[in-house]
Amino acid sequence: MLRAERATAMRARVAVMVQVRAILVTAPKSIRAKYRAMTSPALMAALERTRPAGPASEPLASTATVLKRLAVRYRHLHHELAQIDAELDAILAFHAPMLRERPPATGSAAPATGKPTKPSTTWPSCGCATTTEPGPT
Repeated sequence: MLRAERATAMRARVAVMVQVRAILVTAPKSIRAKYRAMTSPALMAALERTRPAGPASEPLASTATVLKRLAVRYRHLHHELAQIDAELDAILAFHAPMLRERPPATGSAAPATGKPTKPSTTWPSCGCATTTEPGPT
């Protein structure tokens, strides 16, 4: 059940990032220029820190508001994935600890240290560490 929940949360987080990138393509020039060169985590953190102002009838204000809401949703999904991963790790540690100590498979991108690796990403605005795959760039 947790793996199904994790897959759904991961798809939702990817969908949020795709939507943000699509909105930025058609956003007013001032918004596009501001966020163009940012990586995905930096982009989401910057969008979440914004304070959109102005009436929703103005394209600049409505675009900024939507981007902020999407960034908040992305962070929420990021934390949800971290929680699910922690629960899955606890189950694995209890029922099959030998799987956590298994060396990486041949041909994987993991370093040849013989130790399992967990990609770690940190959400810039909260400092939480997770063991989820990085989002799309």
